[in-house]
Amino acid sequence: MRCMRMVTFTLVAAILVASTSIALPAQEHAGMFSMTYPTLHWSSGSNYTSTSLFDSTANVGYFTDWVRSPNSLFKVDLGTMTELATLNLTTPTYLNAAVMNPTAHVAIFGGYYSNMFTKVDLTTFSQNGTLTLSSSLHFPGTYSEAYDPNTQMAYFGSNSGGSSVKGQIVKIDTSKFVFVSSIPLLAGEAVINFLLLDPSREMLYAGIVKQNNTTELVSVNLTTGTRIAGLGLPPAYIDWGVIDTANNLAYVASYGTPTTLYKVNLSTFTITASIPLSAPVISAGVIDIKNQLAFFGSSNNSCDVSEVDLGTFAEVNSFSMTCNPFKKGDNSQGIYTQFLDTTNRIVYWGIDTSPGSVIKMAY
Repeated sequence: MRCMRMVTFTLVAAILVASTSIALPAQEHAGMFSMTYPTLHWSSGSNYTSTSLFDSTANVGYFTDWVRSPNSLFKVDLGTMTELATLNLTTPTYLNAAVMNPTAHVAIFGGYYSNMFTKVDLTTFSQNGTLTLSSSLHFPGTYSEAYDPNTQMAYFGSNSGGSSVKGQIVKIDTSKFVFVSSIPLLAGEAVINFLLLDPSREMLYAGIVKQNNTTELVSVNLTTGTRIAGLGLPPAYIDWGVIDTANNLAYVASYGTPTTLYKVNLSTFTITASIPLSAPVISAGVIDIKNQLAFFGSSNNSCDVSEVDLGTFAEVNSFSMTCNPFKKGDNSQGIYTQFLDTTNRIVYWGIDTSPGSVIKMAY
């Protein structure tokens, strides 16, 4: 069922904490060091930063906070790190996944506790539709996302499953904003923490935490819409991965202390190498395929980052970014969303502070 909701937006003042610090080059790395970067905090009362989208044409970023209702969508000029406008989104609540269709200039958002999605027209910056999945799908909410620019299809991974209720991936046509199909996983394949998409090979990979507290990387054929295989991973919990589509490789980070990064050959679907990372509790990451670099961010009540040279498969930098304030008593805060500007070599990290914030990190 689809219903229409229109919401006006208001301009909100921004607090900008500026810095000119730049990350040290790899050869100067000598253990964990502290860095300060330009930081933008949201308006008072908006907690945490839960999703983020990058419009490279306009050099604009979109970020949401994590609240019951209404959620705020912040439009940010990334060049000046200033907040341009804020849009209140009434449904769903606790936004946890987002994709952008740059051709149609729309964004789709999913909620953690909801089988509902909302559509935002980025040209008019207005909420202009909601999509509710059928209850027969048993889709409890959204935990992850991926977008295929070739087909304009979005894929959203469910936040839980069970011994009998299977985790699943739902496919949504972003141009028409309609449900297309569901890709069920196996019983016990529960939380889909991340999705990695290879559009040219028409393959999707899901990072899954199972009901029996084991983890695996599951491969899905998008042509047939079916699950192919599962690759067991050593850690009890994984929260993030990145994909090198040029070399058909994936890199999956464990979630805990200490952390480990696993290199997966997607052609043979095997783990080929692993290295320890200095940043604990990895919950975010980006990959620069051209320069063969990856950055992984922490949510261990810190904003620690590990930089990995993918060519040599070695951690070449580890540093702690200044990020505060955190909510008192919550020690699981830090980096939870991100996007990469490869042209200007900048990573934008969405931070789980209170109020929420975004850090601009040049590399």
